[in-house]
Amino acid sequence: MNILICDTTGMVETTASDQIVRNSPISCMQAEYDNHFDLIVIVMRPKKIRERNALLELCYALKEGEKSRTTPLLVLLPAKHRSVLEHLQKAGVDFVAIVDWKTMSAEQLSRIMHHLNDSRRPLRILKGICPYIHYQEIDNRRELALCTADRCRLVLGPTRLAGLCEIPDHVYCPYFKEPKFPGGQVANATTETNG
Repeated sequence: MNILICDTTGMVETTASDQIVRNSPISCMQAEYDNHFDLIVIVMRPKKIRERNALLELCYALKEGEKSRTTPLLVLLPAKHRSVLEHLQKAGVDFVAIVDWKTMSAEQLSRIMHHLNDSRRPLRILKGICPYIHYQEIDNRRELALCTADRCRLVLGPTRLAGLCEIPDHVYCPYFKEPKFPGGQVANATTETNG
């Protein structure tokens, strides 16, 4: 299985003969143009939002490319991020894996790459995340996660995101059940999110 890995972070080290690592979107596109791959992997752990956006553009380009559009595309994310997952879904990315780079080993990465299934589909992951999460850019490296169901007054920290907003149990959240919109209007969560 020939695998192309686009890793701008330098996190992935491989000695496998069937894996090629490139460190920029341009060199990744060039490698894809010059070779045939059975899987393309993009490591999305940029330090700047601009770099993340460039990797999202790479996903769109790969899925629009004549040669690469049918090649499975796996994106490795350090955390669930609703906006990024929505872009990956729109781009046509086939698989997403949430990985902890602090504990990731070459064997674990290999296991992920060789055992892709429907649980790693972007839409499936998105269905388990609250639709009211909104991201507000602070600077070129940081964002605030806000709850639009509470008129963006509630800042969502990592504990609340991981413990409620980014899991299927978000449907039990009082803000999800009765979202408040400008003018004091209360909307029914089921009609707002499903219809």
